[in-house]
Amino acid sequence: MEETGYRLEIPECSADLGQHEEWFLVHRGDRSEKMRIQEYEKVYKIPGLYEDLVYDRLKCESHLVVTRMLAEQVEGSGELPEPRRVLEVGAGNGIVAEEMKKLFECEVIHGVDIIPEAAEAAERDRPGLYDDYHVVDLTELDEGLEAELSEARFNTMVTVSAMGFGHLPVPAFLSAFNLIEEGSLVAFNILAENWDSGKKDGYKELIEQLDGESLDVLAKDRYCHRFNTSGQPLTYIALIARKLKDAAGPI
Repeated sequence: MEETGYRLEIPECSADLGQHEEWFLVHRGDRSEKMRIQEYEKVYKIPGLYEDLVYDRLKCESHLVVTRMLAEQVEGSGELPEPRRVLEVGAGNGIVAEEMKKLFECEVIHGVDIIPEAAEAAERDRPGLYDDYHVVDLTELDEGLEAELSEARFNTMVTVSAMGFGHLPVPAFLSAFNLIEEGSLVAFNILAENWDSGKKDGYKELIEQLDGESLDVLAKDRYCHRFNTSGQPLTYIALIARKLKDAAGPI
């Protein structure tokens, strides 16, 4: 992609390389830099690189799959759909929010991410997409921001490709979950390997604990999230649920 000022190279990597270990090379002028895909604070700084790498080269589909499943629930009740007031957790540079706005009416969208580079990239790449964007650790909300988010009366929570690998730990997910209204739709995805084994991130145990108590799982689908750098498919599970009540606390 010479017009962007860089050239992207994805070398042949071992099929055993973990998702958090995958790397690539960015060539700019006479300089080359090795980056991990999940070094978002570096990747987001280069305009167009994230989309080029993850969506164009590695064929990521999660923004389409999760938002489509969410739209089906929004439209499927048979009643007049309520405009969505969305809290997007792990918002990145806005690809998911952009897709949501194509599929259903969003009255308001607030993005949340823990790194400032994500907010900067969202404003650079998709200016005006979010009504507000908060750079914050959800496990350390101050009283003022917690009150502001609660008063926004969110009826939808979305988090795509953030649950796992230390990006969005269970306590942070629960903090966001408890900010949204009862009856809200919750859309998220999880690496199938972690879900099937119940290991590493604790999310399968959490969802099983909450199901029927604090949430009701409405839809679930297993799909190819993207291909890894060795060309193998990475399988994820997308879930749509309805919030019944606040969760008591971490497992």
